[in-house]
Amino acid sequence: MSQTQSNDRNSGSATSGSPSRSVSSPRQVPSRLLRRDDLAELAAHRGTCISIYLPTHRKGPEIEQDPIRLKNLLTRAERELAARELEEDRIRALMKPARRLLDDDDFWRHQSDGLAVLLNGDTERVFRLPISFSERAHVADHFYLKPLLPLLTQGSRFYVLALSRGEVRLLAASPHRCAEIELDEAVPRSLADALGYDWEQRSLQFHGQRRGGSRRETIFHGHGAGTDDRESELRRFLEVLDRGLRQTLSETGIPMVLAGVDEVTSLFRQLSSYPQLLEESVVGNPDDLSNEQLHERALEVVRPVFDSERQAAAGRFAERLGTGKASDRLAEVLDAAHEGRIEALFVPRGREVWGRYDPRRRELMRLEAPQDDAEELLDHAAMQCLATGATVYAVEPDAMPGGGEIAAVYRY
Repeated sequence: MSQTQSNDRNSGSATSGSPSRSVSSPRQVPSRLLRRDDLAELAAHRGTCISIYLPTHRKGPEIEQDPIRLKNLLTRAERELAARELEEDRIRALMKPARRLLDDDDFWRHQSDGLAVLLNGDTERVFRLPISFSERAHVADHFYLKPLLPLLTQGSRFYVLALSRGEVRLLAASPHRCAEIELDEAVPRSLADALGYDWEQRSLQFHGQRRGGSRRETIFHGHGAGTDDRESELRRFLEVLDRGLRQTLSETGIPMVLAGVDEVTSLFRQLSSYPQLLEESVVGNPDDLSNEQLHERALEVVRPVFDSERQAAAGRFAERLGTGKASDRLAEVLDAAHEGRIEALFVPRGREVWGRYDPRRRELMRLEAPQDDAEELLDHAAMQCLATGATVYAVEPDAMPGGGEIAAVYRY
């Protein structure tokens, strides 16, 4: 996916996917939706891994407390590293990228709702994310990634494609917020951008006008182009747009909501090859709406879809339990996850089950509390399912199908 911009349409501010600090700083990922390959990359790391999570604030006096929270969590992690008998020089080297953030005023002025800092010497990742975390410092031989799951499970991600002749916007969204995706060169920004200078000179005069301090609104003063020409030009524009989106979007299993007038959205729906284009649209001229307004209206479209999919998966679990095609037993689910047999997985938010699992021997050992070589087993199951293309639902404990600690529907 392309890098993302700030979701404040009127402020003009933006965050890019590249680090905002020096080369020696940890890699900072802006407030955007995580991708499965982000998690797969992190899950593959082994060695001394430090996972730090904390809530952050966008404004107000609480901002001043955020670096103090991080400092306390880093100190807690350093104590645990010392208890593992790591040398002081090694501890300082591991923690240096995160320690450097403490005095970075610009970094703390541009926060989202939660901060994740993941360090292991080879990798330093800093995620500013649109969900709040409980404070946690975790040291193990792998990263602790379960707090990130709500951003990757079903019902957590969708696109909003705002279409008009004068402007194209693509938003990556979650139920919590949205971020505008910076379109690459393959994606036209407008009909004029798609059809070129000759068309612009022949058909239109462009008049730029500021809209309440936001980006330019293109007003068309048309002459010389008939209805057939306009329809043909619109079709060509949308065909170019669809080709560009295919090159830009690496994940096509995410639902997409269209926003625009019926003439534009209905034609794009006919032409588009995107597989998860939702039938219902946000109707009206999207140029009149901010990103936040588009997000709010698109949520009304996707929520019933997400709810229906989750309820259908829960229904399949109830129907198949006891037939060998579903299970609520952790050991069986872990085995099936490593075999790639899981179609849908439910895990409860906030619950942890610690232990050790050996996929080669299919041996599971539960533990009462975390230990050096232990892992959170629900996290393990979810990560394995995401890696094999399964749908994962993170739900409240009282919404778990069957009421247990895990629930899986098998493909076969």
